[in-house]
Parts: sequence; structure tokens; C-alpha cells
Amino acid sequence: MDSWTQHEDAERAVRNLSGIGNITNRISIVAPAVRAEDVHRAIEGALERRAEREAGKIRVETSDGTVTLSGVVRSWGEKQAVISSARFAKGVRSVNDHLTVDPYI
Repeated sequence: MDSWTQHEDAERAVRNLSGIGNITNRISIVAPAVRAEDVHRAIEGALERRAEREAGKIRVETSDGTVTLSGVVRSWGEKQAVISSARFAKGVRSVNDHLTVDPYI
């Protein structure tokens, strides 16, 4: 699999099947290296769709498919949009969330 979306879709496809009691998703994501710029662009797009333009306050670092997000966002919804955008960017295997919510920024 080459994206977190496919990883989640595979789990969702079997989660509610009759007779399934527990799922351990051990699917590995194998994709080209993720670039911080690409993830940042995805985050900006998500915030733009939400009419929120604070992507400049978010720092994105990447290392071997892991994205680390830090900085300040204005709301819980904005935080979720940022994390989801990073998680579903191509090549991302995991996301470390170090974002802070501050409605007064």
C-alpha cells in the first residue's frame, strides 16, 4: 500500500464483516519519500477549504515517512483538518501531533 488512505480503507472493509471480533491492522505503507513541502501544501488546501488561513503557523518536518506537526491552530476542528491532511498525503506512514489549540491567535 502506498498511502494511509488505502491502509484505513482496507481496515474499514473488514471491520463490520460477520464473525470479525477484533482487527489488528499490520499493513505496511510503502511509498516514495514524503516531502515536507507537499504535506504543507496539503494542509494549506485543507485550511483554505475550511476558510481558515493559518497554515503559516504550522511547522512540518518529515523523516522516513513520519510527519511531525508543531505550531498553533485556532480550533479543534482546524487541528483535525491539519492532522487529516498530513495523514492522507501520499507517502505518509505516521503523524506525530505536537499542535497546540489557541483560539486567541
